Amino acid sequence: MRLRQPFEWAVDGRTAAWFDGSGKLLRVDDPAAGSRATAMFATLLPLHSGKLGLIHKLLMTASGLALVLLGSLAMWSFWWRRLLHRQSARGRKYPAAMAASERSSEAAT
Repeated sequence: MRLRQPFEWAVDGRTAAWFDGSGKLLRVDDPAAGSRATAMFATLLPLHSGKLGLIHKLLMTASGLALVLLGSLAMWSFWWRRLLHRQSARGRKYPAAMAASERSSEAAT
């Protein structure tokens, strides 16, 4: 059986009790009675699993969409710059090409 203590965020609680068929208590798993790590795990599990409610889900959705937008803009910016660089490079002469053309014009005169 699951029980919920006041410090637990989970809707169904992290405290568990086991009973046999006659109703005798066999075992209790109490995060408050365990180590500090067990209590911390029980406290932070709903945050990790996303069970804090609608506002938490909306916040996680917004942050996920923001990451997708950020990645998309980075890719767009990269390819846009590359395209502009290629277009500007077509119109300009490189030093090696200029030297060869100058040599041919000097030889002609």
